[in-house]
Amino acid sequence: MVSDRVLFELLSDARERGELSAAQLKSTSSASLHGLLASGVEEAGEEAGVTERLTPDDVLHVVHHSKTGLLFQCPWSVPALLEDIDSDTQARTTGALYHLGIGCQVLDDMVDLAADLRNSRHNYVGSLIYHGNDRAEHARLQDWLGQQSKSRNDATLLDGFPRACEQAAATARSYLDIGTRDLFTDEHRSFARPLQAMLIERIGASRFMPDVAV
Repeated sequence: MVSDRVLFELLSDARERGELSAAQLKSTSSASLHGLLASGVEEAGEEAGVTERLTPDDVLHVVHHSKTGLLFQCPWSVPALLEDIDSDTQARTTGALYHLGIGCQVLDDMVDLAADLRNSRHNYVGSLIYHGNDRAEHARLQDWLGQQSKSRNDATLLDGFPRACEQAAATARSYLDIGTRDLFTDEHRSFARPLQAMLIERIGASRFMPDVAV
């Protein structure tokens, strides 16, 4: 919401300078807020904790779709309304931002696995473990959930689930690959891997993705 407030101030300044009409100010503000609201609704719905462990596909395509996929598309809503952008570029860019958002959210789920499980929030990695075929990892998760919070080793929790970690890393990499591929033109494609590495580092997931380096 802070980002939307800053964006509104920038658009308002542009309106005062005569660079935007009142109608453009209204439409761009509404468009940027739309994705933020979808994300906010999903976040708010998890605040009290969830009682159902959704499948990994449902976490990706229902929960993270609203929470982060649409959220990452918000910055593009303003130029999309104000500029004459061809349909192919529009579709490619919005798709790229969406894929980057989902990829980043999967990485965030890897980093926040313990916190999300403890607070009964949807988590892609947790769903991989819960619904996966690795019975040992499933049992290990149940043991961890049954422990007293003071005895839980949160920081290294994902290390005990190598199969789920590998699956989640592959999913994140796939989404990031598609997002960065479509975000850059051929002549700027060399920026794709550094962008991925920067996102992974900022999220704090470098140790789960050691093969992606600047």
